[in-house]
Amino acid sequence: MSWDNLQVRVNDFAIRSFRDSADCDYISARMDFRAWLIPQFLWSGLQAIEKYFKCIHVLNRVPKPSKPLGHNLTAAYELTMRECFDLGLSDTSKKLIEHLDNYGTSRYYELPFHVQGYERFDLDRAVWEIRRYCRVLDRNQSVREKQLKEIESDCRPPNKVRLQGGFLEKVLTDMKGKHPARAALVYQNAYFGVRSRKRVKVGGLHAGNSPLSLYPEMLDEVCKYALLPKRVVDAYRELLAARKKDGTVRVPLP
Repeated sequence: MSWDNLQVRVNDFAIRSFRDSADCDYISARMDFRAWLIPQFLWSGLQAIEKYFKCIHVLNRVPKPSKPLGHNLTAAYELTMRECFDLGLSDTSKKLIEHLDNYGTSRYYELPFHVQGYERFDLDRAVWEIRRYCRVLDRNQSVREKQLKEIESDCRPPNKVRLQGGFLEKVLTDMKGKHPARAALVYQNAYFGVRSRKRVKVGGLHAGNSPLSLYPEMLDEVCKYALLPKRVVDAYRELLAARKKDGTVRVPLP
């Protein structure tokens, strides 16, 4: 395989394995939020943004860091800013990334969760802001800088910004607008749709306390039978140590 063909194949990998996959996770997150499946929304939202970042990294040939990023969106964002370009994320999107970092990795309900109700709108905005950079840029530096400026200065309504060959774009147009995922994508979406929206409805407050957050004293017993993320185990051990120090530790469960 020639060098040029290899580069084309790698770009195709980034688009199909990361961007298209992220598009699917994004639609799933919107479906979860509408159904009040909030932990699933947080996980799918985190997966979507993580894959968009990975797409940008591969398209821009950013070498893997020596220490794996894992599911750390903040680290992935900082790597993008340092090695690629400034994404110009809004404060709203940055706060969503922080929220997903804190609660999105709780796949087994080992952590409590909460949303205020507007997080789906924030996810729409964050996806739109990051995803527009998930495209192949020219290798010539001057042409590349021009392309980046065109992306940044695009004043069209968000729903008019389309990526060539994007999965979300296919959902909007394939099957004469009757794609099975279309309704989930366009529902109360100010950023992806066939018409511009000036107003969208948001949800309400949803929260939950996980079993471990209610009874962290059972941590050691649970760890005998289930593998929990190290950061979660460390956080609960720190909590238990603090409680023991100030005398608020409850009697261990029978």
